[in-house]
Amino acid sequence: LKQQAHAEALESLRLQPNLGEGHLALGLYHYYMEGDYNAALRGLDLAAHALPNDGDVGLYTAAIERRRGHWKEALAAYERAEAVDPRNSVMLYDASQTYFGLRDWRTAAERMDRVLALFPDSFNVKIQRAYIEFFWKGSTAPIKAALESLPPNLDPDGVVTFARWDVSLMNRDVVAAEKALAACQLDTIASQTGVPLPKTYLQACIDLVRGDSAKAQPKFEAARPSIEKTVANSPQDGVRHAQLGLLYAFLGRKEDALREGQRAMELKPIAHDVIEGAVVEDFYTLSCARLGETDKAISRIERLLTTPFTVDYADESITLSDLRQRWEWDPLRNDPRFQKILAAPEPKTVYK
Repeated sequence: LKQQAHAEALESLRLQPNLGEGHLALGLYHYYMEGDYNAALRGLDLAAHALPNDGDVGLYTAAIERRRGHWKEALAAYERAEAVDPRNSVMLYDASQTYFGLRDWRTAAERMDRVLALFPDSFNVKIQRAYIEFFWKGSTAPIKAALESLPPNLDPDGVVTFARWDVSLMNRDVVAAEKALAACQLDTIASQTGVPLPKTYLQACIDLVRGDSAKAQPKFEAARPSIEKTVANSPQDGVRHAQLGLLYAFLGRKEDALREGQRAMELKPIAHDVIEGAVVEDFYTLSCARLGETDKAISRIERLLTTPFTVDYADESITLSDLRQRWEWDPLRNDPRFQKILAAPEPKTVYK
C-alpha cells in the first residue's frame, strides 16, 4: 500500500508536473508514511501555489508545522486556511486544538464554539468544549452539564462513559463513577488518548479514590493482559507503552513502570513529535508521582506546565486545574513544593 501510494503520486506528476493534487498526494505520503516533515512541506508548498483556493492544503501544512513544534508557522497557516475556507469545520477544530495545546483557553474556546455552531449535535465537541472551560476556569460544572445534555444511550466506544467516570472522580464522587460504569454495556472503553481500557481498570481506579488499594489490585491485575496485548499489537505506539507504564505503577511494579515510560519517551520524543511526545511525558510523570519518585515528579511538572501540548482531555493532562482537581496527583498533595505550584497562577506556555 505504501509503495502504491508513492508510485501513484509520482505517476500523476510525471503526466502533469504542475498538478496540485499530485503535489498534495506526494506531500501527504511523506508526512503520513515516511514521517519526513521537510519533504512533506515541500510538496504542500508546490500544491499551495497550484491550488490557491484549497483550504485543505493549508490545514495539512499547519498540522505538520504543529507536529514539529513550529507554533507561529502553524498558527499562521491556520489563519491562511481560515481566510480561504472559513466554514471548514476540520480546520476550525484543528486550530482550536492547537490553541488548546498552547493553553490559550479563550481562543481555543472561541474556535470550538464556531465548530459547535456548524455541528451543534457533535457530542465529542460538546464534551471537549466543556473540558476547555474546566482548564480555563477550574470548575467541573460545565463538563457535568454537557454530559447531562446528551441523549441517554449515546456512547460510541464508551467515550461518554469515560468522560462521566472522569469528571465523577475529579469530584471524588465514587457513587456517580460506579453508576456511569454500571450503565455501560461495553467491556472495553475508549479513553481520550485512544488506548482501549478494560472496564476493570476503571473500576480499580474507583477503588483507589475510595482509599481501598487492596480491592483495586486484583482488578488492575485482571486488566493487565488486555493492556499488555494492546502494546504487543502496536509495539511502536508510545502512548500505549506509557499507559501500560501507569498500570504497572498502580500495581506497584516500579521497575516495569519506569521501563515502559522510558520506552514510550524513546519511541515518541518531544523533539520529533510534540503532540504524542508530550502525552507520553505526562504519563511518565504520573507514574513517578504514584511510585514515590516525588522529586522527579515535581521537577517534571514544573517543566511540563509550560510545555505545549502536555494538555489532554484525559487523566494524564498537566494544567493547573488538573493538578488541583484530579485524584491521580493526590500522592503529591502533602508536598510543600506541589502546594506552592497550586497556589501560584498558571505560568505561560513557552513556545517559539
